Amino acid sequence: MEVLVGKTAGFCFGVENAVKKSLEEAKKTKPIYCLGELVHNKQVIDELTRKRH
Repeated sequence: MEVLVGKTAGFCFGVENAVKKSLEEAKKTKPIYCLGELVHNKQVIDELTRKRH
């Protein structure tokens, strides 16, 4: 089976920006917190959770 991923597949600008800024902040400040999820994507939330500690 061949899986094709569209050239524009991925997060919208706002979500991509929020995740990027969260990861940058996680490098500087620990722990960090978020009121609610930034994105409805379990893998991204798990990665952010690991990096907050």
